[in-house]
Amino acid sequence: MKFAPKFLAVALTVGMGLATQAFATDLKHWPADQAKALDAMIAVGGLNQYAAGNKAKLVRYDRSTGRQVEYALKLNDLLRRGESKANVRLEPGDVIIIPESMF
Repeated sequence: MKFAPKFLAVALTVGMGLATQAFATDLKHWPADQAKALDAMIAVGGLNQYAAGNKAKLVRYDRSTGRQVEYALKLNDLLRRGESKANVRLEPGDVIIIPESMF
């Protein structure tokens, strides 16, 4: 099994912060190409009551174009309904941003 000694940064603050804690980890603890959104959510203790999980974004640097690309994440669907399509693979340098719910 191959391991990736890279870093995965998961930023979980916009507004009132929305995961139970901020998080960054060294991916050497996960096999290469196997870290997923659910792993990050478990590591931070899930979403708090103010999180707009289905409005979360994954920000990834695209090496081929040299630009950042944003992808929509449906974290509420992943955590509450087990929606497997929302459990995207994470790559070194990815950042997850979870906005505050507007009630």
